[in-house]
Amino acid sequence: MFSVRIVTADYYMASPLQGLDICQSPLTQAPVKKVPVVRIFGATPAV
Repeated sequence: MFSVRIVTADYYMASPLQGLDICQSPLTQAPVKKVPVVRIFGATPAV
C-alpha cells in the first residue's frame, strides 16, 4: 500500500492554460481569467 503524509497544502490563482484548463465559463459563457492551482506536498515513508 502506498501512503503519503501531507506536510503542507496551499493554493494560488493563475491564468488558465489553453488545452488544459477551461477557458470559458460553461454557465455564463464569459472568458475565465484565473483558475485555482492546488499544491500538496508530502513525505513518503523511507524503505
